[in-house]
Amino acid sequence: MKAQTIIVQFIIFFILSIIILSAVGYFFRLQSDILRGDIISSYRNLVNSYISAASTSLLDSCKMCDYGRIYFKLPNTTAGYYTEISFVNNQSTVISQPDAVSSASSLHNLNYTLIFEGFSHSMKLIALTLEKDKNILEVS
Repeated sequence: MKAQTIIVQFIIFFILSIIILSAVGYFFRLQSDILRGDIISSYRNLVNSYISAASTSLLDSCKMCDYGRIYFKLPNTTAGYYTEISFVNNQSTVISQPDAVSSASSLHNLNYTLIFEGFSHSMKLIALTLEKDKNILEVS
């Protein structure tokens, strides 16, 4: 009888230890996912701000010209995942992987004067092209 209670106590202790270990692991995983989501969201907003600033700079520097182009590369700071940049429905849309959540911007209301076109990945050199005579701002 005494040996049986020791075995039962050992089994209960073992099961409780596994449950507590799993709960702590789940808590840290949940915190990691929340932190990763916040970082990726901030990165999306930062990329949108950067594209907006580059577009405004391109438009401002091209006062007397009909065609202008800026090349830039985005730093890969989202843990090896890439970012898609697209100009669709006259908005700049930044989609970050792996969660495929997007962030849209009107690029300081340039969508009222320019037509946005194009698509690009952050893995390569990105070209922002302004065709002032056609009122087109293109990303490629």
